[in-house]
Amino acid sequence: MINKAHDVYDKHCAHDAKLILMIFRFIAFIKTREGVSHTLDFQDDSFYFANENYKSKTAKAAREALQYENWTEEWISDGRILDCVRKAVKCDENLIYLIQRTALLHKIDPDHSDYNPQAARVLYDIYKSEGAGAEAAALDEAVGVLGRYYDIISYLFFIKDPKRFLPVSPGNFENSLESVGIKHDLSDQCSWEKYHK
Repeated sequence: MINKAHDVYDKHCAHDAKLILMIFRFIAFIKTREGVSHTLDFQDDSFYFANENYKSKTAKAAREALQYENWTEEWISDGRILDCVRKAVKCDENLIYLIQRTALLHKIDPDHSDYNPQAARVLYDIYKSEGAGAEAAALDEAVGVLGRYYDIISYLFFIKDPKRFLPVSPGNFENSLESVGIKHDLSDQCSWEKYHK
């Protein structure tokens, strides 16, 4: 048992080291390519990978649609949270697969047969939770109510704080990590533990 735990630890450390090495290579590539001497920031349109900036613009538009800083407990029962989330999801620019976006919209539509009456509470908890423990509980609760879809759950957290959370496309992430020698399964395995890694 101890040897097995040691092997898992060694594999985890090896993955971390590979990822850190690839990040440093990426930074060196950007600096060489663009002659950059200041800190990298994907929101800066001057960089070679500035097309990633659409994600920040999407998050900003979605946050404006959500208005979650104004939410109160009363919004859970009167439908305003669901209306705000519908508008925010419509701001998405290819960060959520169409099938998953449709599934989410059905789960937050009281007139649809897939509607889940717990959805408004779960969404409230995502945006009003503070601290890793509360956010972990909110994410895991959301997975139970909205489904194990990284696209949806990570998009909702990305809107909350794009400096701390990333939108995740499982297939793209798995392929990218595998290209640098890291095996990390994500499909249908959405959880705080996996997302937080």
